[in-house]
Amino acid sequence: MAKRNPETKSHRSLDEANPRFIPVAREFADTPGFSLMESKTGAMRGLLLKGKSFGMSSQGRFILELNEERTSALVGDGIGKPFRPSSGRVMKGWMKSRTRTPTGWR
Repeated sequence: MAKRNPETKSHRSLDEANPRFIPVAREFADTPGFSLMESKTGAMRGLLLKGKSFGMSSQGRFILELNEERTSALVGDGIGKPFRPSSGRVMKGWMKSRTRTPTGWR
C-alpha cells in the first residue's frame, strides 16, 4: 500500500480566498507575514500570520483564534461558541462562529 502524502500548505492570494475569509483577509491584507493557505486536497483552508494559523474553515463554519478575553466576550454575546476539535476538549482562545460568515469578531 502506498504511503499517503501529508498535506502541505500552499500560500494563496486574496483573490483565491475562501469567501468566508474575505472580510478577515481584507483586514490583514497589508499586515507583514499574513497569508492564506489551503491543503493540497483542498479539504482545509486557513489564515496564517507569520506561519501560525489563526483562522480556518471547518464544516461550513468559521473558526478563529483570538485572545482568551475577547473569545470569552464573543461567546458571551452569542456570536460564537468555544471550539472543540474533539469531544470534550476546548481549545483556549479559539471560537467557532455561529454564522457562516465572520461577523462581530473585531
